[in-house]
Amino acid sequence: MLRVFWQEGQVLSELGDLDAAESALLAARRGFLQKKLAPEWVAASRDLANLYRRLGRWRDVEQTVLAAQAFFLSAPAEPEVQRSLDELAQLTM
Repeated sequence: MLRVFWQEGQVLSELGDLDAAESALLAARRGFLQKKLAPEWVAASRDLANLYRRLGRWRDVEQTVLAAQAFFLSAPAEPEVQRSLDELAQLTM
């Protein structure tokens, strides 16, 4: 079900319904964190940060990126997770 929320957020974002997209992405992200699905959590964070960037909400972009980086600071990340973290970091540049 969490992946459905995530995909819904992606689709809503593409369709321009950004408020609904944010709600779906936040719900998916929370669920991924609760289930300890790190790669999905980082990917949903990336999508959320991209959404915030589209909205010009730079503080939210930065907070999303910093939360993802802090989450993985203490443990080495899988290659897939590291790529998503790198993409997130680029959003703040």
